[in-house]
Amino acid sequence: MKSNHSANNPIDPKIEKMNQWVKERFDQLGRINRWQFLFYIFFLLITIFFLGISLLPTSYKNHYQKDQLNLERRIRKAEIERSDILAGKKQPTTTSFKKVLDDNLANLGDYPKIEENYTVTIKDTNEKIVLNQNNIFISDNANILNQAIKDKVYYLNKQLAASTNGTQLEVITINHLPEGETIESYANKLFNQLGIGNKKENNGILYLISVGDRKFHLEVGYGLESLLPDAKVDDIINNRQVVDDFKNDEYSQGVNRVLDKVFPIINSKTALVDAIIANLHDEKQQKQFNYLSAIFISFILCLLSLLFIYKNRTVHRQLIDMYGNFLITIRHLNHSSSQEEKIHQVKQTAFYQLAASGILFLYSVKQLQNAIKRGKIFIQFPSAKKKAFGRILVGDTLYSHKGEILTTAYLISLYNSANWFNKDNNRRGGGGFGGFGGGSSGGGSWGSFGGGSSGGGGASGSW
Repeated sequence: MKSNHSANNPIDPKIEKMNQWVKERFDQLGRINRWQFLFYIFFLLITIFFLGISLLPTSYKNHYQKDQLNLERRIRKAEIERSDILAGKKQPTTTSFKKVLDDNLANLGDYPKIEENYTVTIKDTNEKIVLNQNNIFISDNANILNQAIKDKVYYLNKQLAASTNGTQLEVITINHLPEGETIESYANKLFNQLGIGNKKENNGILYLISVGDRKFHLEVGYGLESLLPDAKVDDIINNRQVVDDFKNDEYSQGVNRVLDKVFPIINSKTALVDAIIANLHDEKQQKQFNYLSAIFISFILCLLSLLFIYKNRTVHRQLIDMYGNFLITIRHLNHSSSQEEKIHQVKQTAFYQLAASGILFLYSVKQLQNAIKRGKIFIQFPSAKKKAFGRILVGDTLYSHKGEILTTAYLISLYNSANWFNKDNNRRGGGGFGGFGGGSSGGGSWGSFGGGSSGGGGASGSW
């Protein structure tokens, strides 16, 4: 730098010090800018790679296409099986009633009149429910159901055991919901803890009634959601006659109406194959969505990478131009001027103001311009303090990251975290729909829960 000045006009030591400081900042910003550029290039190459394997005839695309064809074949096969069942050409896959009884309930004939009750503590609550060992499919804790309904639930589950792959229908009544639980969250906990339905098929149904809360919920296992979507369940349990029965304390009659609607759906001749077809369609659509999403996301990321590269190169050119203008200013300082005038002139350069802002990472020209505005504030007010989000505090005045005044009374404003109130958060988690599913392989004999799970499908109502 000194070589640009004659020996008769040596550069002022203080100006030289400012020059060296700015040069160091320029080198630092330049290095970071180059590393950003290399990162964007690397990211662009990665996105192009993933976009390529999605679009070009690669093993990934071939695997996806084969997978789709395989699912289509399985769907066609299941649809043919369904047509044959309806035409009487083929019997649905069932287990004979006698075999079920012989294998699982050799000593059990009709509904046992003697109850062998035991209690189950529900996890994460202080509540317990009572189950009858001889009829686990109904738990009338609120004591509102008559014997006829208990018999019916028992025999309906017998039929389900004989004609389906482990579908189970459970009815539970309670006096009140546990503290902090909604009807949906508690139903989901009961369903998953008991394991209603077959563990592999996740084909259980739970009808929960809370008398004191005047609410009910029908929870549907994963495997039956295609047969009993939320809208259909809502129509069944919120039927006017059902609601009127509950309002009139005719609980058994209301439950009976719901059972009469639900049971034929889950126990139809083609229920199992219908569920298989629906699940295959869902799987096919999900995989297609995942494949197209991967292409779309890769394409968007590719465009974003190009945009970042363009912005990076624009910032790079701006830095070079600004630093060049700074050097021109240094070279053309009026040496007859006082030191203060020279320093003032240097501080008026855009690059010096940028350096004064202390910024390290520059992503866009707009960000660079905002940094220059902040640098002007630091130059004008050397005692200014940096705050969060790029803000600057000068006395009691707070500036934004754009260099605009946010408040002139920072100490008493809400921008000051010391003025934030710690409010008690008494909101209680209610769970809502959702939760663990996790059904895997397994089964479970008739007369015991099969380990099924639910993710919260179903509907709720009240009376």
